[in-house]
Amino acid sequence: MDIKVLKVAREGLSTIFLLGALGWLLSLFGFQSLSFLFFILTLFTLFFFRNPDRKVVEDEKAFISPADGKVIDISNQTEKDHLDKECLRISIFLSILDCHINRFPVSGKVLGTKYHSGKFVMAFNKHSSELNERLSTFIESKSGVQLVITQVAGFLARRIVSDAKLHSEFSQGNKFGMIKFGSRVDLYIPTESNVSVTLGQKVRAGETVLAWVN
Repeated sequence: MDIKVLKVAREGLSTIFLLGALGWLLSLFGFQSLSFLFFILTLFTLFFFRNPDRKVVEDEKAFISPADGKVIDISNQTEKDHLDKECLRISIFLSILDCHINRFPVSGKVLGTKYHSGKFVMAFNKHSSELNERLSTFIESKSGVQLVITQVAGFLARRIVSDAKLHSEFSQGNKFGMIKFGSRVDLYIPTESNVSVTLGQKVRAGETVLAWVN
């Protein structure tokens, strides 16, 4: 019988261990109700930090989704951190139930990163990209296309995690980070790109093509 094992992102291991240990200690001291609550929280945290395998789209002309979630904005916006020019921005809102693993939309290398401290307004707010804590990663694809991925913290999210190091190289669909507990990811690509998703559409990191290189 083929039994699938739930893979968990390493970023969540300490939280899962802490909640489980607290639940176990509470049960030892007779606080059964609180112990049960921590048991439920441990199970939810295991679910939140899941790291499923994906059948990654590998096509140098495709911009694949960097996150799971719902497309909440497709518009031309100025990318101010790295490119300083108008780009096509595709924004994805991640609910607390979505998988929060972030993946590279293309194969290429990291040209730079920039962090901004900020507020924690709801991530689906159209102004959250400017107001909230965020980390933008400037990358260049193997074909020479420059683009930016911005991880935006949300109302519940309080920590952005990224393994994207300056000058590091990566393959399309590789995991590079996550945002803990609810968030938003903005992808800035050339304005002439051909969009292949619609507002409100659910997308999956590594599997859904957001747009194509023109």
